[in-house]
Amino acid sequence: MLRQATARTAPLFAVRGTVTGLQVLSRSPVALATRTLATLPSDASTEAKPNRPLSPHVSIYRFPLPALTSITNRATGGALTAGIYTAGALALFGAHDLPVYIDAFKAAVPLLVYPTKLLVSFPFVYHTLAGIRHLYWDYTAKGLTLPEVYTSSYALMGATALLTLGLTFYSI
Repeated sequence: MLRQATARTAPLFAVRGTVTGLQVLSRSPVALATRTLATLPSDASTEAKPNRPLSPHVSIYRFPLPALTSITNRATGGALTAGIYTAGALALFGAHDLPVYIDAFKAAVPLLVYPTKLLVSFPFVYHTLAGIRHLYWDYTAKGLTLPEVYTSSYALMGATALLTLGLTFYSI
């Protein structure tokens, strides 16, 4: 029932071609030779079939809250890593210690002090609280139902907002 045959390579020892794939009978790692096989029917191409729904594009897809908290946790982890490497490189190769750079920033652009503190404190707070939530899940195996995950996600966002604002406006 193959309507169109094009060249496709597969291991020599792969036999019994099916529409969904091949069943490999040899477990030999030496099966390096290849031969051409017929591909799937042409109706399995990238063209959209009628009466078949298309997946929504990421830009119009509304992610569920647990997915957003997971993505944000990964992003804040990456931001923390980049910030720590940058601060370490600045401390290692810079002309002065880090407090000198911080004081110079405060003197040069005082209007950006609080927004910068907010941008710096948010990843620390969010990633820490999300990590605590994940450790709770790992060690107790509780709170893993979907309603509980949504509740803990809202609690995570609320606690992050409060602690981030507290750290932003706190000064030593």
